[in-house]
Amino acid sequence: MLKRAFMKIKEVINMNEMIKIANKLKYDVVKWNRFNYTNAYISNKLEGRYYLIKSYYTIVGMVDEEQKKFFEFGKYSPTTSKQITQINRDRFGYCERIFINETNW
Repeated sequence: MLKRAFMKIKEVINMNEMIKIANKLKYDVVKWNRFNYTNAYISNKLEGRYYLIKSYYTIVGMVDEEQKKFFEFGKYSPTTSKQITQINRDRFGYCERIFINETNW
């Protein structure tokens, strides 16, 4: 399941599909690591290059290490936005941060 989903991510043109895939993956067997005692979590590396980022029960971002891109999905509460910024700065500062707003869904 994961391998097929990630192969599909590579082919995604429509960002909405990418978000749907990321949200589907959170229900698969993914190990989550808490970020700095917050309600934000980072998955273990998946397929050797991807990380998912969730806040509470919602996928709010995804990192593609191979392309060095940090995708942030949508607009959230100030607390969640702060967590995403901290994760980007502390763990993935070498990645280009790409904000996908609601109008692109």
